Amino acid sequence: MSRSGNGIGICITADRVTAIVGGAGGASGRGWSAELHGLEGVTWPSLEQALTALASIAGGASKALHVALAAPLIELRPIVLPPLDEEAMQLLLSRHAGRYFLGARGPQVVGAIRAATVGSETGSLESTVLAAAASTRVVTAIEHAAHAAGWQVAGIVPMEAAVAAAVGARDGGELLVLALHGTGTMDALHVAGGALRGVRRLRAGGADGALIASLSAGHRIHLAGSSDPALAKALADLGLTAARGTDAGDDLARIAARGAPLAAGPILVSDDVRAARTARSATLARWLGGSAAALLLASAGLEWWGISRELSAVSAERATLRPKLGTTLVGRSTVETAYRRLGDLQAAERSSPQWSRVIATLASELPEGSYMTTFRGRGDSLVVDGLAERAAGVFEMLERSTVFAGARSAAPVRREVQEGGEALEHYTIALRLAGLAPVARATAAPGSTPAPRPGSGGTR
Repeated sequence: MSRSGNGIGICITADRVTAIVGGAGGASGRGWSAELHGLEGVTWPSLEQALTALASIAGGASKALHVALAAPLIELRPIVLPPLDEEAMQLLLSRHAGRYFLGARGPQVVGAIRAATVGSETGSLESTVLAAAASTRVVTAIEHAAHAAGWQVAGIVPMEAAVAAAVGARDGGELLVLALHGTGTMDALHVAGGALRGVRRLRAGGADGALIASLSAGHRIHLAGSSDPALAKALADLGLTAARGTDAGDDLARIAARGAPLAAGPILVSDDVRAARTARSATLARWLGGSAAALLLASAGLEWWGISRELSAVSAERATLRPKLGTTLVGRSTVETAYRRLGDLQAAERSSPQWSRVIATLASELPEGSYMTTFRGRGDSLVVDGLAERAAGVFEMLERSTVFAGARSAAPVRREVQEGGEALEHYTIALRLAGLAPVARATAAPGSTPAPRPGSGGTR
């Protein structure tokens, strides 16, 4: 149990129960007490009656009850153990309570807090714990009486731990609290930050003044409980100063009742209460697990709904864009087809002969008195019809040419009479292009080239 300021604190001794009623966490308020009688088996009727009366006095106060238990109902002592985890330490002390606690008779409820870890003479680590043990019968009777009176026991701690919490909550830091019982004994409590870190039983008065001086070790000394003039004189003789707070004049039971809600332990919890708390924790864990699973399913459903909505939105957008995309693709296909055709035309243009140059070249190489009347070309082949005074001269010229090759007669040479009575030979020649160089502009001497005859359609 962690330190808490909620609820009401009580201190139970063998014959009396004391409480502080009113004020937040028992920090202030009026004292209340009731006389107790002995246990009757596993019940404590007088405690049940007292707690019932306390519930009516507390009115609307919290029903959480923090119990400080005083000796001889509880035994508190430091114990040196090997380093163990909390569960193993609790199990060890519970099973072997008779070995560690002098007054342990029968089943015990044990609580412990770790005080320090030091090295032993053999070099192994040892853990000093503050352990408290109370009879299972006493703890069960307290829990049953509280439950019957409408209270819920939040925890049971030794009176020394409650006194340390009450003093430490007001005076922080490290203190040596001398808790005076008024029975000829006192407890030296080492308090750090409001938590009990060590305890030692001393004689009242100044008999153990030197031991008190060594225990204080420069720490402030605080007196709690009944007054002891002999102790005050012994401390003054040793040059030690002891302080009393606002609890001066209060007995230890009232101080413990005030500090019980703040005590850090050791805390005693019976097996029944521990099992009930475990069951509540398991129920809470199951509830949290179910809630987590429900939230997970809800989040998965929301995620699925969101994804479905987004997919629907995407589908609708795609349906809207599909006609535009189809038009775009058709246009792109048309453009690509046009580009391919243009490329084919450009390739054909680059690879096909330039017939104007072919005609110009052929006309420039024809001998004098020769004419072309028709010209037919396909690929690298061409057929030329023409007139010449001597067709043999045309063949000879083409055989010597480096531009044309494979010249042959495609039809018999005929002699035809032209208008005006002149007779010329009509020839038809088939040939191939062997190579075509750029045609230079030819300049002929005046009168060296006969003019084409009207109506002949030829070119020189």
